[in-house]
Amino acid sequence: MGTWTSGCSINGISFFKKNISRKEVIYSLFNLRSTDWSESQVEAFINQAVDNQCPTFLDFEADGWYAKVNCEVNFQGQPRQTSLVLKIRKDQATGGLEWVIVSMLNPELFSEFCPERFPFAKARRTTFLSPMSHGTNFGALKRIFEEKINLTDCMEFNPTNDLLNTLAWEVYSGNFQLTRINAVEFHFFQVPNWIFVIKQVAREDFNTGWLVPELYDVKELDVTNYKKECLNLKGD
Repeated sequence: MGTWTSGCSINGISFFKKNISRKEVIYSLFNLRSTDWSESQVEAFINQAVDNQCPTFLDFEADGWYAKVNCEVNFQGQPRQTSLVLKIRKDQATGGLEWVIVSMLNPELFSEFCPERFPFAKARRTTFLSPMSHGTNFGALKRIFEEKINLTDCMEFNPTNDLLNTLAWEVYSGNFQLTRINAVEFHFFQVPNWIFVIKQVAREDFNTGWLVPELYDVKELDVTNYKKECLNLKGD
């Protein structure tokens, strides 16, 4: 189990020096005011993560984590709210990474799905969402939606996906505009037997910033149903 040393030195004089274990670092990432986890759950989760024989680490490039972006949109002239779900994808040709839209919550926003397949999706794409887009809370999404015809470049697009096909048509037709991004949260499935959520917590406290307010033992949870209910993912 690794340790970190925290402190600083000025003119050779050290101030506040302490060895911090990986276990302590992980514990500090939990929202201590949340009621969506218990101390026993957190203890079991952290002990698994720092296990000497098989420690657990997150992988930025791997599958198994999603960004849920809560947005204000204008649909057919009316202000509405929904959430876009994105994941990291590796371009098979270049090996480069990008964020892509894989789903949208509140599909009932559309009274019906468009049966006609969106014909403008290109094999050779020209528009990309940087893999660092989460660092700016996905502000680049607004520009992507304004390009209209290139939106599918930034989707895990399949014309048989009725939801994304309809979204592409509504944006292209000028019926759907992204007006504001309110919040971002991340859902992780990379730690065996666990699901956890990361959200930004802003308060005047040491326990602030990007924290874990939700932790779920998958033995007590239907993962497929969780993905469907929380992220509108089917078969992913």
